[in-house]
Amino acid sequence: MRASPPVFKKAPSGPDYADQSKPAKERIALAARRIFPMYGIYVPLREIAEMAGSNEATAIMHYECHGRLVQVWVEGLINENEAHWKATEAEYPDQPEAQLRSWIKGIELEAGDASSEVCQLPRVAAQLFRWDSPPLLRQVRSIRVRELNRIVQLCRRAKFDEPASLAHKLVLLVDGARSGSNSFGHDGPHSHLSEAASDLMAAHRGGGKLISPLD
Repeated sequence: MRASPPVFKKAPSGPDYADQSKPAKERIALAARRIFPMYGIYVPLREIAEMAGSNEATAIMHYECHGRLVQVWVEGLINENEAHWKATEAEYPDQPEAQLRSWIKGIELEAGDASSEVCQLPRVAAQLFRWDSPPLLRQVRSIRVRELNRIVQLCRRAKFDEPASLAHKLVLLVDGARSGSNSFGHDGPHSHLSEAASDLMAAHRGGGKLISPLD
């Protein structure tokens, strides 16, 4: 008796948000995840829904408004960022300097892609900026402050000189790398992020007070 040939499910062609086998709510979220990094958070809800093979009324049914869809996307970025930190902690337990260097190297490798998720939180904060500080901007700021405090603690545990100063400089350097690909492309200054961070770390391990060359 001849065995029946195996049946393979044909993978859908095209982008994941166009896969009609997925529920409309999921497709709309996926479309937002693709379009926000490329074109910013103010792309109209109607256009996002149409990309997902749906319509604005369906998007409103699931997400209430454009702002809610943005919030869902931003919360996803926050969760991804936290997951990266947890994975780094698990890979380098009780090794604060290794955790710092792994975080920096990961951003160096991803920052060449301007749409990479590791680049998005600083950009979201810039796009959301208003003098009245809307709730989502306050949420993003609180996450960024929490990350800065985490880096301060890692610098302190790694016994760097003036750890808070080093942490602020590292975040400034990293955020520059996150945005640099917009201006310079894949081979821009971000490709020297790890080297620049190592120079900073070396300067903060001299055993004495840091002196500015301008002093």
